[in-house]
Amino acid sequence: MTDYIPQNFLTISASYEPLSNEQIQLKYPPEIAEKFITQANEIDVLSQEYDSDRFSINIKQNLYITKKKDEADFTVKVDHSSNNDVAFIKDLKDPSDTHKYSYNNVIKAVQTRLVKKNIRLGYPSGFNQYVLNLIIDFYNIKQNTKYAYQHVIGKQHSYTYSQQFVEFIVKQIEKNPTTFVKSLKAQK
Repeated sequence: MTDYIPQNFLTISASYEPLSNEQIQLKYPPEIAEKFITQANEIDVLSQEYDSDRFSINIKQNLYITKKKDEADFTVKVDHSSNNDVAFIKDLKDPSDTHKYSYNNVIKAVQTRLVKKNIRLGYPSGFNQYVLNLIIDFYNIKQNTKYAYQHVIGKQHSYTYSQQFVEFIVKQIEKNPTTFVKSLKAQK
C-alpha cells in the first residue's frame, strides 16, 4: 500500500484533550450530554475506588494567578479601563465534579469501604439499595446540597451524590454496625 500512497497520508491525527462538561453540553443534546458526563463521573469514581495504575493514570494541572511574573508559565493581562466587567471567581464548583457518585456507585463505594475496614453490617443482605434508601429518607439527604445534587433535564429528575455522602454513610455505620439498619427502621 505504501508503494502507491505515502505513509504519512494514512496517518490519522486526533486531539487527546478531553472535552469539559461545558463543551459537552454545548456540543450535544441534553440527554446525550448528561449520559457522557455521567459515564465520565462513573469512571472517575471507579478510578478512585480501585486505586491502581492498571485502571487509569491521573494527570492533574493546576493554574494559579500570581503577581510574580518569573514564576509564571504564561501571563495574562487585567485591563481596568475595559468596558467589559468581569470578576475573579475563587471557587467554581461544578456539580458533575463535586457530586460524581450515581446511586449504584454509592452502593459499590460503601460496600468496598466496609470490606476494606473489615466492618460487617448487621443486616443479612449487607449494604444494598434498601439500606441506602433508608439512609436517604431518614437523613433527608436529597434536600442537603452537600450530599446530593438534583439534575433536571426536561421533566426528568435524577440525583447524584458526593464523596462526603459516601464518607458520611461509612462513619454512621462504623458507630454501631450491628444495629444500624434496625435503628433506621425503628425511627422511620
